[in-house]
This record gives sequence, structure tokens and C-alpha cells, in this order.
Amino acid sequence: MRTVSSLGYLGQVNRQKVEKRLVDLLEAPTALVRIRAASALNLIDGPLDRAIQVLIEVAVTTPKIWPLRDGKRMYAEGDASYAISTLGYLGERAAICVPTLIELLKSEDMGVHINSIDALGQIGIAASIALPALEKELLDSESLEQGQEDDPQWLAACGLAMIDPHNPKIRPILEPLFFEGIYSLNRSDHLALIEMISAGVEFDAEFRRLLECANEHDVPAFWVCQLQWEPDNQRAVKALLSSLAWSQSESERALRNLFHHLPVQQVLLDTVRDPSILQWTRERAALILQDAKAVRGKQ
Repeated sequence: MRTVSSLGYLGQVNRQKVEKRLVDLLEAPTALVRIRAASALNLIDGPLDRAIQVLIEVAVTTPKIWPLRDGKRMYAEGDASYAISTLGYLGERAAICVPTLIELLKSEDMGVHINSIDALGQIGIAASIALPALEKELLDSESLEQGQEDDPQWLAACGLAMIDPHNPKIRPILEPLFFEGIYSLNRSDHLALIEMISAGVEFDAEFRRLLECANEHDVPAFWVCQLQWEPDNQRAVKALLSSLAWSQSESERALRNLFHHLPVQQVLLDTVRDPSILQWTRERAALILQDAKAVRGKQ
């Protein structure tokens, strides 16, 4: 299984052979192999149409709840949740799966349920048709413990923030968490905070002070906030770029949101042209430039 995942990184060196092999693995008999092949194709920016179809098939058809002998039921951690999580990492490229993810919000499998919320959030504005379902989730769910990754209400608030960052229903849930747990936010918190700050949602001066104190922490959300306040902060831009290799979704989302800043565009260009920088980072920077220019061309 690890071999399949590593093909995504090897694809940077020998793209054609690796891409063909990964496409073939999308038809493997084992669901986990198919999922990892789809994920690896995303890493090398390979063709995703069939990969997305495979992920949807696994998410929908994999048995999710298994009965026990005493009549009780247990939740099965497995391929369905992993496939949905992988769809989330594809971001807007997985927009076609939004209706399926909305249906999966009804699942009794907690892993499928929470990963569907998270995936919708990561798809972002392209998942706007999911807003009513996420708002219902926010109102109907009881909070387990604020900031816990298995808390449906908190996760619904994060998902809403990634799609509709100005939604007034999310601030009472997320803002206290941002203030109280600024040094130990979860990944979904980071994505939600990135969207809210990038969209111009204002927090008070105390929040800015906390973020400035957190400057020493290598967390994309903090650098995004710095760039919103200081667009010429080259250290923050370079920190985001250097983290592309280990924090793809957060850093890419942040750089795409901040592309309108000329210093960000310049650092992306410098990164693409610098042969001393890791090839993976240069390729991700090039993709951000390409996609951002395409979006601007349509506007």
C-alpha cells in the first residue's frame, strides 16, 4: 500500500510511466489500492476524472455498519471514510461529487458523516449548494466538546466557514475556539480561519496580538493573517511555500486566496524559476499560478 502512495512522489521524476501505472491501479480489486492511486494522481496533477469516479464509488458502495452477535452495531472505520477524505483533498477539482457528499451527510457511520462535512468545506465555494444542509447540521447537532475532531456541530461550523466565511451562524461557535486555542488548532480550524481572514472577517485587536505572538509557530493560518495585515511580508509568503510539501491543502488554499497580492505572485514566480528549490514545491507553485491566472481570465 505504501508503494502506491509513494508513486505520487516518484511521479515528479518519471511522470509518464508513473501516471500510466496509477491509472491502471484505479481498477485494482482492493478498494484501498484504488483510493491511494487516486490520491497519488492528485499529487502529480494527473487525470482525475476516473479517480474521482472511483472515490465516489468506494464512498457509496462500501459497507459502513457491521452488526455484532449481541444485536448491537459498531461503526466500521474503513475505506468509505478514507475515500471521502481523499475527495476533500482534491478541493474544487472534486466539485462534481458535491451532491453525493450531501447525501452522505445522512450516513449513520460517524466517520463517513464527519468526513463528508469536512470534504464539502475543502471543496469550498463550488460546494455552495451544500449550505442549507450544513446549516441544518449546525442547528440539529449537539456539541460534544468544542474543537474536538468528532464534534459534528463544530465541524459543520468549520465547513460553513470554508464555503461562506461571513455566515453569522458560525462565529459564536468558532470565535471562542480561535481565541482560546490559538496555539493548538486542528486542521479544519486552520482552513476555516484562513477563509475567514482571507474574506476580510474582522476580529478584535486582542486576536491580532495572539496571532502575532504565535509567529514562531509554523502554522499556515498565522502566516495568512500576517499577509492580510502586511502584504509585503516575504517571510510569511516563503513560509507558506516551504510548507507545500507537508501541508498541501492549507498552504495551497491560502496562497490561492492571497494571489491578488503582487508580492505573493512574485514569490510564486521566483519559486518556479529557482532550480535549487525542491521540485515538488516548484510544481505546486506553478499549478497555483496557472489556476489563478485562469480564474482571473474568466473574470
